[in-house]
Amino acid sequence: MSNRDKEIVKYKSWTDSVAEKTKYDKKEIQSFIKKYQIPQSPGTGTPKRIQIKKITFSGTKRGRYENDFLFEFDKLSSGLWGLFSDGNGKGKSTALEVIKWLLKGRPSDGLQSGVKSWIKNAELIINSDEIYYSINVNQDEDYLSGEIRKSIDGVEYKPFKEFSSEEDMSITISEFMMSQLDLEKVLSSRQGSHELDSGSEVTHGWPALASAMFIGTSYGAIFGDVAISGLPNRILNMYMGLPWIPTYSALKALEGQLKNVTIVEEKHKDRAEEDRLKRLKEIQSHLKEKEKLLAEKPIPSVKVEEYHRLMVEYNSAFELEKNAQRRVLDCQSQLQQIKFEADADQIKLRNFTEDRAANKIFKQINPTCCPHCEQKVTAEQIQKEINEHRCSVCDKEMFDGEDAEELFQQIKSSSKLTSGALKKAQKELKIREKAFEEAGKLLSEKETSVRKYKDQLDAEKLQLEQIAGIEKEIMKLKILETEYQNFKISREKELRDSAQNEEQQTQIPIIDETLILKEALKETQSRFKGLQEDLLIDVNKKMLEYCSKVGLKQYNNLTLNGQPSLKIVKDGGETSFSKVSKGEQLRLKVIATIALISVAEERKLGRHPGFLVIDSPAAQEVNREDLNNLIGGLENLCKELPHLQIIVASVANDTLLEHIPMTQRKYAEGDNFLW
Repeated sequence: MSNRDKEIVKYKSWTDSVAEKTKYDKKEIQSFIKKYQIPQSPGTGTPKRIQIKKITFSGTKRGRYENDFLFEFDKLSSGLWGLFSDGNGKGKSTALEVIKWLLKGRPSDGLQSGVKSWIKNAELIINSDEIYYSINVNQDEDYLSGEIRKSIDGVEYKPFKEFSSEEDMSITISEFMMSQLDLEKVLSSRQGSHELDSGSEVTHGWPALASAMFIGTSYGAIFGDVAISGLPNRILNMYMGLPWIPTYSALKALEGQLKNVTIVEEKHKDRAEEDRLKRLKEIQSHLKEKEKLLAEKPIPSVKVEEYHRLMVEYNSAFELEKNAQRRVLDCQSQLQQIKFEADADQIKLRNFTEDRAANKIFKQINPTCCPHCEQKVTAEQIQKEINEHRCSVCDKEMFDGEDAEELFQQIKSSSKLTSGALKKAQKELKIREKAFEEAGKLLSEKETSVRKYKDQLDAEKLQLEQIAGIEKEIMKLKILETEYQNFKISREKELRDSAQNEEQQTQIPIIDETLILKEALKETQSRFKGLQEDLLIDVNKKMLEYCSKVGLKQYNNLTLNGQPSLKIVKDGGETSFSKVSKGEQLRLKVIATIALISVAEERKLGRHPGFLVIDSPAAQEVNREDLNNLIGGLENLCKELPHLQIIVASVANDTLLEHIPMTQRKYAEGDNFLW
């Protein structure tokens, strides 16, 4: 058994210690733990190394450049690796963002949604404790799915876990990585957005813890992305492998939450008294305004019954107009038929008269041959004309004699009848059209009356609704006025009742949760503080040692505490992490993380996976000499720490290309793209 383990064993149980210091029974401490779901995590962390072995993704670009693409960075291992291009916008940062996406389980803000949508397939292969895991993602415009596959030899993979949505992917990969690295979620308390907001408890999972492995271009905290809610402190302690850190984090989060709630409650009490009188005056002022407004409202005079009567008249006029129109249409149809018959009789009479006149003239001619072909008319044809009244030339019936006169009188009589019927129908049509016109005028008048009265009715209905609303507001204001006026009486009664309840409950013991929380924090911190301070001494030594390797020779001393805050002695003067240049902040973040990994390697404890991704170091005010020292220092540190893997993405320069060989880099030269 190691000395560290012996030191842990000598402690009493955590629950017993807290119970002893608070003078409470162990069951009461356990009830407190259960109530606030405080985890008990006494174990130290054992290093589990993860290395990226391969990253590949493919799809189709859209926009200015449209083409299919395939990016593949394969056969990675420990050491220093690079993604370079001769200019910006060539795909190096996006490649890192894809690594982060697949490793964290969800995309960060750096991976633009448009660019992400180009990717159809992506795969990240990692090695964890000699086991290979392949994280695969397939997506189209509407669907995302994927899986984690497992392999012993890195050749044959078997399904391990699956996911079918972005949310499912985040949960699956988070649970997988937390399990692989033996990490636990950490809690913190977030302040409210204003003084009367008590804030909330925040749970930080894998995406927050993974931020310590990625160094971008924002340096708000020495560990992770942001210095909020005590997150850098929790990341540092977690990756140092300290025992009891999840317990301590949960207790600190509870402390902050209860403190915020207490402060907010006090502010509410202080404000309540001074606000009540002000509120009562406001209520009384509003009440007077509403009563005055109600008195000014006119009494409604329009009756709905009159509207119904007008609607009956309108409907009658509508039916009358519709019937008049139908009678006009019927008459027009009849007139058309009569006119057709009268026109036919007129034509027939005219034709008969003309034929009869022509026959008389023709008979006087007494032709002896056909006028067309000059064929002579025979005696038989002449006799037939006399006997049968048919033309001796064309054999057509001749209109003369008594029969012709009788037919003429019939045609003339029929024409006279139809002409008379036509005049009668035309007169009837005018009568009906006049009636239709009058019915239309009546309908229009009734419609105008109905619409006008309806507008008046709607206006008064709105008026009634407004009156009802004002009356309702007046009623509410009067109730509030009474409540505020009687508050003092009810408050005094409440205090008397409360005093009586306290007297009745004097025999019931009250649990001081604030005391339990205070002693639990002290006890928990005592179980890791000594080890924390011991580890930080070694981390500080390593950081100062690494300073000279990355071009920070002017640094005389570094002190990283558990907050974590970094005190710096530079050229004999004191400063801090937030006050040095961006280029120095970059190098300090890098060496702090590597120092943490190095000490964990030596002590055989810790939870950092041992890989680091750095984006655009050449852009952070680092001159050529310092950049050379930084990259050279990283190269040497990778040799000292055989499990360390560092991936750098940057615009290419001679320094980077000299230190990272062709076999360990992807390089887009000139105007070329990485993918």
